[in-house]
Amino acid sequence: MTETICTVRYAKEGAYFVFPFSGPFIYALKATIPKEHRRWDPENRWWVVGPSFAGEAVLLAREHFGVVECFGRKPRGRRLPSAEISVSLEAPAADQARVAYLQKQIATLEENLARLLERHRRLEEDRAKLTEENGQLEAYVQAVTRENKSLRAQDDIPPNYRTLCLLPTAPPEVVRAAYRALALLYHPDRSRAPDATERMKAINAAYGHICRTAH
Repeated sequence: MTETICTVRYAKEGAYFVFPFSGPFIYALKATIPKEHRRWDPENRWWVVGPSFAGEAVLLAREHFGVVECFGRKPRGRRLPSAEISVSLEAPAADQARVAYLQKQIATLEENLARLLERHRRLEEDRAKLTEENGQLEAYVQAVTRENKSLRAQDDIPPNYRTLCLLPTAPPEVVRAAYRALALLYHPDRSRAPDATERMKAINAAYGHICRTAH
C-alpha cells in the first residue's frame, strides 16, 4: 500500500505544506493554527504556516499522513522538529472522520432497508389473507346462487326465509350465520353491486321479521 506523503519546505517566512487533499488535516490545521499565522496559496496550491507555528503544523501532519518530508533550514519558532530530515511515520487513516460518517450512513441505510423488507412482508401476508377471503366469498356466492335457484323453485318457502336462503326449519344459529354472511357480502361499504343497498335493506327486514316471529 502506497503511503501518503506530505512535503514540508522551510523558508524564512515560515513553512510550506504540500499534500494530497485531506479534509480532516485541513480541519485540524484551521482549528490549531491561528488564522493570522496560516494562509492558502491557490496559485501554488500549498498551505503556508508562519514560523511561530510551523512546528505545531508539522506535528499535525505527522499524525495525519504516512510520510512527512521536511526540507530546508528551520525558521525560529517553538517546538520545531529538526530540519533537513526525512521522517517516515505510520499514522492512522487521514480520513477517519469521513469513514465514520460513511459507516453511520451505511448503518442508517441498512435500518431503512430492514424496515422496508418488514413492511413488504406484512403487505404480502395481507394480500394472501385478502386472496383467501375473496376465494371464500366467491365460493359462498356460488353456493348462495345455487341455493337461491333451488329455493325459488319451492313456492311454499316464506319470502323472508327465501331472502336469507334458508328453509323454515333452520335453527336460530343458522339464521344468524346466514344473516352475517349475507350482510358481509351485500353491505354497501363492501359490495360493488349496484343493488347492494336495496338487497341489504331486504336482508335486514327479513332477518328482523324472522327474529320477531321466532319468539
